[in-house]
Amino acid sequence: MRMRTTRKRRFRGCRQAAAALGMLAPAGAPIAFARAGPGAVPYRGTGGHRSYPRTLLSEGFDFDPRAPGRQAPPRSLAAAVGDRLRALPPQTRTILEMLSVLNLRMPLAQLGQAAQVESPSAAIEPAVASGLVDWRPEEPACPVVIRHPLVRDAIYAGITATRRRVLHARAVSAVSESASWEHRVAALDRPDEGLAAQLERLAGEEAVGGRLALAATHLLWACDVSPARADRERRLLTAALHLTLAEESRGLALREAVEASAPSPLRSCVLGTMAFSSGQLAEAERQFSQALAEARTTPDSRSLATHIPDLHAYCYLALAQYLAGAWDDVLLTAEQGFSAAAIHSRRYELPLLHLAAGCVPAGRGAAGEAERHARLAEEAAASLDYGQERLYAATARALVCQASADYLGMADALGYWQDAVLDGRTRLYAVLWRPLLAEGLIGSGQLEQAAAVLDQLRAEHGQAGYLQPALAWLEGWLAEQRGAPEQARRIYARGEESASAHSPVYTARLLLAHGRLLRRTGNRKDAVERLRRADELYTALRAAPFIARTEEELAACHLPGSPAKKQPVLALTSRETEVAHLVGKGLSNPEVAAELFISRKAVEYHLGNIYAKCGLQGRQQLRRFVEQWRQPAAV
Repeated sequence: MRMRTTRKRRFRGCRQAAAALGMLAPAGAPIAFARAGPGAVPYRGTGGHRSYPRTLLSEGFDFDPRAPGRQAPPRSLAAAVGDRLRALPPQTRTILEMLSVLNLRMPLAQLGQAAQVESPSAAIEPAVASGLVDWRPEEPACPVVIRHPLVRDAIYAGITATRRRVLHARAVSAVSESASWEHRVAALDRPDEGLAAQLERLAGEEAVGGRLALAATHLLWACDVSPARADRERRLLTAALHLTLAEESRGLALREAVEASAPSPLRSCVLGTMAFSSGQLAEAERQFSQALAEARTTPDSRSLATHIPDLHAYCYLALAQYLAGAWDDVLLTAEQGFSAAAIHSRRYELPLLHLAAGCVPAGRGAAGEAERHARLAEEAAASLDYGQERLYAATARALVCQASADYLGMADALGYWQDAVLDGRTRLYAVLWRPLLAEGLIGSGQLEQAAAVLDQLRAEHGQAGYLQPALAWLEGWLAEQRGAPEQARRIYARGEESASAHSPVYTARLLLAHGRLLRRTGNRKDAVERLRRADELYTALRAAPFIARTEEELAACHLPGSPAKKQPVLALTSRETEVAHLVGKGLSNPEVAAELFISRKAVEYHLGNIYAKCGLQGRQQLRRFVEQWRQPAAV
């Protein structure tokens, strides 16, 4: 198939590699590069020389297991290199094989030592003359490097499995410690738990430092050399979790292996993370809840962190609960996350944990608590070198600004990421931060930028059902700001038809916006109906700032707002809400204390405040009361 998206460059150095194999293109011939499409892989893997991808496409290509995503050389190329090697002296073949295993630019003396060749200078000369390697004798160390990656791959492909293991074992002492792990794994001919345990410990240190992709690579190697199934699965699952967070596509490629693993809290956590990254909010919440439940019921479990070593499980569950309207559950999940963080503290996870803990206080108007979490997230992120953690802190700040309708503050907090190059984790959280950025841009009058953000959001996450009311609300509001109220009304109406029952947060914003527009255009009856529905949803969430906005719109319709009986519920602190929520589930005071990691006296103190604020007497009334303000959360 003809590639349409191509651009032409001159590729210097490729002619030398082609000349070594008798495939030299005419001097000055332009080289075509594919930016995307079916031919992108062979073009990237061949350095751009047009003879090489033509050979790959005609003969087919496979993948080198030592380098995922890298092609094995085509058969004709391997045969050509093999012919050249057979014509060389044995010492030359030995040193070339060692160089292909090392796959580095090596000083000649060190290369000779690793290859166990007495005279490396004499051995390398025929390889230089044949055009297979570049030698720099004018430099003090006389470094040697194979001229082209495909030549190296062809040499490596011709080495027998037994011979490879011997050469990899020699390579361990010739390279740095960080580079030696791959050679140690490749030198094995049977599982080795000692090496697997070392790799797992190394991966743990790398994960603490935020190098998740590297940690995942070492865990996958550890999995490959683990003799016991339980150890293999634990290392595989942890690697899949790291990869889903760092490089989403590589993580999702492991789904089949994850699903084939035995049920465990970690397996449920990984499947929940994958569901979250794919926009399957309900499935993500189910898997995360299952992970935490399994961890609690596992025999000899001393803490959830023993079974779920990554705090992202708590954060993902909390954010999924937030978007699904289970705001009281968010507080409990965040509390459990902080308890786990006290046992296995990783500083790079704190910004996300504070974001998860601050979203409900912000939505409920607890400005002091929300501000505290936003500030702590910013402080933790400032001490790290990772842009993703700064995005978590910026999202927490934007939620604080949202509660006070500070649209310019929202846009300023998240504006940096509007045009930034996004990694997998940044895109994963786009379902949360891009709606906030679009809201800030629309509210502050930056309409063209807002339209671009909404286009990105719809292109990447438009199929997510729970996001449909958010898109309708923001696109309708954008149309209003552009002076097209009738277009906005149609967008709102279509959004209500497709609104997901799993998205009360965004559905309430859609109903409030539609009701406001209907009131302003004289349709008071339909406006009241939508505003009351929005008021019910916000009351169930106890979202005080948004209840106030809804009440203002209802008052403008010359109708009273909701009864004042809901105000005591809004006055509860986050801790009091957690206690009331657990008592409403039927937990005893000791069980509540264990769940929240507080003393029984503290539980009694909070219960006393709850009874006083809500005018209740006893646990039975509290349970009925909790049920009443939890039920309207459904759309």
